[in-house]
Amino acid sequence: MNQPSQKQMDWIKVLVQERRQGLTPAPEWLKPPTTSWEASRLINNLKGIKKDIYNIPDPEVGFYKVGDTVVFAYRARSGHITSKSFAGRWEYTGKKGLTGCTPDAMMTDKEVAELGRTISKDGKGTCVVCLAEGRDPTLTDARSIAAGYGATCAARFGWHYPSQQEADTIIASWAVTVTTEDANA
Repeated sequence: MNQPSQKQMDWIKVLVQERRQGLTPAPEWLKPPTTSWEASRLINNLKGIKKDIYNIPDPEVGFYKVGDTVVFAYRARSGHITSKSFAGRWEYTGKKGLTGCTPDAMMTDKEVAELGRTISKDGKGTCVVCLAEGRDPTLTDARSIAAGYGATCAARFGWHYPSQQEADTIIASWAVTVTTEDANA
């Protein structure tokens, strides 16, 4: 019998690294192959185990701060939770981008509003959800600007949408913050 090829051994190494969670505890059949035929059989067995990225539990739909990256976890048309990450612009990161999206990493309404103000090109308001989904993100209503997302997106995700009085208070606090920062500069 032929020994396993280097290509087979390299492929086995990759498959094992991608499936560590599914291989704990190690199954009996997971042992170094001694023949090319055993290597082929091992490769087929390993392919039958889901990659670790698919074993990530689905987080709630919403925005997460994972290190220096903002991640938008959303439900795709297929029904699966997937993600986009923001680094100057939104980029699709799929299931792999959900790594680190834990309940304690979920952004608050205030953090999402701040993100909307930060990425706004005109200094007014940008709906971070619409921007992530490729729709017109411009916010014109004071309540939406204060929230960082519009009424439609607030209802869709179950987020707090401020009253006009709350929005006026939030926006007034920005002016005080800017004035205070200018005075300290």
